[in-house]
Amino acid sequence: MSNSSVIMQDRKQSAIVKATCEIVKPLFNATNTKFFHYERIYDNGTAFNMVTDHQWLKHLYKKKYMLTAPIPNNKIKERFYYLIPRDLSGYSECIDDFFNYFGYGYAVDIIHRYKDYYELFCFAGSNHDEQMQNYFLNHYDIFEKFILYFKDKGAKYLSQTKQMATVLPEIMRSNVKGLQYDEQEKYSDNHFDIKRYYINDKTYLTMREYDCLKQLALGYTVKEIAKIQKISPNTVEYFLNNIKLKAQMIKKSDLIQLYYDIEKILI
Repeated sequence: MSNSSVIMQDRKQSAIVKATCEIVKPLFNATNTKFFHYERIYDNGTAFNMVTDHQWLKHLYKKKYMLTAPIPNNKIKERFYYLIPRDLSGYSECIDDFFNYFGYGYAVDIIHRYKDYYELFCFAGSNHDEQMQNYFLNHYDIFEKFILYFKDKGAKYLSQTKQMATVLPEIMRSNVKGLQYDEQEKYSDNHFDIKRYYINDKTYLTMREYDCLKQLALGYTVKEIAKIQKISPNTVEYFLNNIKLKAQMIKKSDLIQLYYDIEKILI
């Protein structure tokens, strides 16, 4: 890479770090959080990052630590959070650096898996705050709301992740992957006999509408949803338009949030 390319890359990263710090400021002011890292990792091995401490990101790449902490396979779901242990096997050197050299600790990862990629939101306190993970558990809703706020305020960068993503060395890739087709049944609600999914006291979605909404939220296109559901793309569009009318929504982002609101009720 030429010197001019390196300078241009550094300028882009500086702008992203500055924007990230500005977005995260309300969360830092309102909670015990001292560090934030957003990752979008594609199954093709590329990654995009937004972080409040760029020196930590550079350290990760220099030492070739895994970008995402290794997570037991039985904990990996469609959406989940992971309280990173202080003595995590196979990752202790990275955690020690995070704790001793950068002054952060007691991190929590929230992971959302979609088709072909996953998003990770890492929150950490200071290395003196042993109650940070308990704080997260007791105020989980604040961090979930922040994620929505982050996606809104960071849309300028999040809409360009594929263009801005860089190749992640094999040694830095984790065991977490995007949501695969064969996991649709695993994470479906078909083992419950649910016919209606209520969005308020009087309005509900049918099972077909809900299934289309869920797959839209997971990143599938109308054609892909049609293939999964074994219906025509026009029928998928019909169901999605019905949902828009029932929920009085227009934007795709609002429909995606509707799905996660319903999911919270189901859980």
